[in-house]
Amino acid sequence: MNKDATYIVETVDGGWVSYAVPAPDSRLHFRDTKPYYAPQNLDELRGPTEGYIRLPHSVHWGSSNRLFCLTKHGSLRQAYQTLLEEGTIDDLKSYLNAEILRAIWGDLRIPPRMNALWQNKVIGF
Repeated sequence: MNKDATYIVETVDGGWVSYAVPAPDSRLHFRDTKPYYAPQNLDELRGPTEGYIRLPHSVHWGSSNRLFCLTKHGSLRQAYQTLLEEGTIDDLKSYLNAEILRAIWGDLRIPPRMNALWQNKVIGF
């Protein structure tokens, strides 16, 4: 996190958002200002537990293959990381599953600010 920014966490759309407000004349990177979202609690994450999920283009635009297998750990981890970094509150609630997220949380590579948001605001972590 950048020392030249004020980090804000507030409620939005039935969940939480974390974003940065830069100090005047400061230099920030995109990662410092990008908003990250989280639900109010893990019980709201009722995504599928088996099969495949096809992420919307708005979440996974880096590849034409947006289909992820939930039984293959690498595919599952990539889908969850992408959702956490790029998804809206509605995306998170639709595609993430609380039980699976708890199981793979330690395997995810997520930005420190996102980790802090989930650790501090989402019940059960």
